[in-house]
Amino acid sequence: MSTTNRLAPKTAVIGRISYLNTEPFFEGLESEAEQRAVPPRELARLCREGEVDVGALPVAELFRLEDVFEPLGQMGIAIRGPVTSVLCFSRVPFEELGGRSVILTRDSATSVRLLRLLLEQHVGVKPAGYARGAAPEGDAFLTIGDEALRLQHHGVEGFPHVMDLGEAWLEWQGLPFVFARWAVRRSLPELEKSRLAGDFSRALDIGLSRAGEIAERRAPALDVPAPALEGYLRRFHYRLGRDEARGEALFRRLLEQHHLAEFDPR
Repeated sequence: MSTTNRLAPKTAVIGRISYLNTEPFFEGLESEAEQRAVPPRELARLCREGEVDVGALPVAELFRLEDVFEPLGQMGIAIRGPVTSVLCFSRVPFEELGGRSVILTRDSATSVRLLRLLLEQHVGVKPAGYARGAAPEGDAFLTIGDEALRLQHHGVEGFPHVMDLGEAWLEWQGLPFVFARWAVRRSLPELEKSRLAGDFSRALDIGLSRAGEIAERRAPALDVPAPALEGYLRRFHYRLGRDEARGEALFRRLLEQHHLAEFDPR
C-alpha cells in the first residue's frame, strides 16, 4: 500500500511557497489540483486577488486578509530560536545602523515588518530608510528563504554582522515566532476545507519522516550539506500550539502599536 497521501481534484488553487521549509507539507502530497509556486509576498497578492485559495500565508498578510481567509487547522511555519533562513547582513554593528540604508528582499511580507520592529524597538536604532532591492546592497540587507540559507552557510564579503531574526525575536520576547500560517478562503465549502486540512496534516507526517531524503535532494542546488539542511527542517514547529499562538498575537499587537501593519515599501 502506498504511503503517499492523495488529494483529489478540487476547485481550490493551492499556493506553494517555493522554499525548502515548506517541502514537508508537499513531500507526501500528490495532487491534481492546480498549484502555484511563488515567494511569500507574491502568494499574499494572489490570495488578495482571488487567484489562490489555500496556502501558507505570511502572518502579517493573514492579519490583513482575515475577512476572507481563515486558519487551516493548526499548521504553519514557526521557530523558537535561530531560523537561519531569515537574516539581516550588515556592514556595521547593528547598533550603528542609525541614519543608514536598509535594503529589504522583494519576496518578504512578514520579515520586513519583523526586522523594522527589531531594529527600532529592540536594538534601538532608526535607519535612514528602508527600500526593496537586491542583495547585497545598502548598509544592511534582509534576505529570506533558500538564498538566506546559502548566504548563511558561505557568508557575504563586506557584511560581517548577521542578525538571525528568529533568534533576535526570542531574545527580545522569549516566545516562538510564527512566520506563516496555513490558511484557506472562507468561502470554500466546509467539507472541502476539512478535507484540505486533513490532507495537508497527513502529508506533513509523511514529509517529516522523509526530512533526510528532502535534504539530500535539495543539497546540491542549495550548495549546503544535507545534514545541515535536515537539521534546519527539523527545527521548525509545523504544528502550532499555545506558545506559537502567544507569539503570533504579540507580533500582531506590536505591529498595531508601532503603526507597522501596513508597512510594505516598494
